[in-house]
Amino acid sequence: MAVVQILDKQYKGLSSDTKPTGVILRSIFRETDTGAEYITYDGTNWVVADERHRLTNEDGAFIDIPGEFDAVIAAI
Repeated sequence: MAVVQILDKQYKGLSSDTKPTGVILRSIFRETDTGAEYITYDGTNWVVADERHRLTNEDGAFIDIPGEFDAVIAAI
């Protein structure tokens, strides 16, 4: 199966497919064979969506933080 763009920021494909690059920041990729979901914060590199944290800023807007920033979040 080839990668299919569903909406502006949503893609789907198999786990064996190469995830797209040069996409809109915070796009989502769902693997149809595993159900895993990925997110990109820079339009190129993908991380498992479950490894992110959602914070709220002073305006009430959500901010998604990649999981690798656990140490920063723990310090807050």
